[in-house]
Amino acid sequence: MKNKISIIVPIFNSEKYLTRCLASLQNQTLGDYEVILINDGSIDHSACICNEFVQKDNRFRVIHKKNGGVSSARNIGLAVTQGEYVLFVDSDDYLDTNLCKDVFEAVKDTNADLVYFDFYKVNANEIYPVELISQEDIPYWHHNTGCAVWLQVIKKEILIHNHLLSPEKMRAADDAITPLWKFYASKKIKLQKPYYYYVNRDDSLVNSTTVDKVITPI
Repeated sequence: MKNKISIIVPIFNSEKYLTRCLASLQNQTLGDYEVILINDGSIDHSACICNEFVQKDNRFRVIHKKNGGVSSARNIGLAVTQGEYVLFVDSDDYLDTNLCKDVFEAVKDTNADLVYFDFYKVNANEIYPVELISQEDIPYWHHNTGCAVWLQVIKKEILIHNHLLSPEKMRAADDAITPLWKFYASKKIKLQKPYYYYVNRDDSLVNSTTVDKVITPI
């Protein structure tokens, strides 16, 4: 593989948050990684922001596509990645600059298939850490327990060989596929600090999608 880690970012009308997100990816301290931006038919200035980062940093690539939803964007990104491991990042969130470096150092030491990490929840007036699960509990964590796709770095071959792509008919809650990732990943570890900044917005897809609209009509 050309890169150690591929970061895939599905993007739709994220101009308000996108520069902060992409800057946090650009500033990763790991030397060998790539960033795949999937502009999913944005009608704001997101496409221009993507193009600016691509022009300035050869680790960034962008694919502009017709709007098809976040799962479609993730799957297209996965199809073109060159990394050994994959990290999905939402375009309104951002990362600790050491996430990729610390993940890959842990992988070298353990040969893990999947690496979990805690996160910070970012609200309007506060940022506070959220613990996912302790390392000791991982062996007992039943494989059908849900987990957001952005809380883990996973070996790409597990997703490809087991056809664990994001379900494209799901407008939201597509993270339901991640229990299968955990089932196929034989060795799992957890980094003992928060690395991901999850921005909680009232107008986000998760907070604005009702149950009856989760599955896109055929």
